[in-house]
Amino acid sequence: MAAEYTFLIRSNLFDRDRTLTIHPEYLSFDDSDLVSAGPTTFEKANIESFRFGVAWIKGLYFPIGRIYRIGVRGHDGKVIKITLRSLYGIHKKKLITRYQKICKALHDNYLNELGLHYVKLVNDNLAFRLAEVTITPEGIEDPKIGMLGWDSVGLRAYATYFALHDKSDSKKYHLFDYGSDWNAVLLYSVLTYITTHQSSYSTPGK
Repeated sequence: MAAEYTFLIRSNLFDRDRTLTIHPEYLSFDDSDLVSAGPTTFEKANIESFRFGVAWIKGLYFPIGRIYRIGVRGHDGKVIKITLRSLYGIHKKKLITRYQKICKALHDNYLNELGLHYVKLVNDNLAFRLAEVTITPEGIEDPKIGMLGWDSVGLRAYATYFALHDKSDSKKYHLFDYGSDWNAVLLYSVLTYITTHQSSYSTPGK
């Protein structure tokens, strides 16, 4: 359910508190080095894509921490970057909880509605482009795989990415990373919906 959420963010132990506001009508984050500059704000209608990811901070011999990254991009190409760092396990549980709450707030206010928008396009038998993949009633056109009919589209989901592949040729696949590929999470959801309800999209006029 859409609602207003406010979080105080520190990207590292030495950073100041920065206010992140996730509102049903806008997204605002104090991401400037100058306090006087004011926050970066995206109106909801200008929000275009998302990415979410967790990466290890590598030490000399073993990982010493984690970085939780969230990116939100507007139609004008501007990006709001939200970063949480945990070193040597300090505040790890607290940061994991905060990261999960931020992700949920973004889903509740923006991502769920975007997903419904693409599902409506599917149900109306309209072609569209998402995360560099063109989706049509007949199938997909992917920059790495090429064209595939819906009967040939396969999906495999993993913790941090998913694989789009040709069911008849295992060498044809495209990996989408949730943390680095814009709207990968939306693409996976839409493709899962289509392959689950395949007949409603592959037969025009149904």
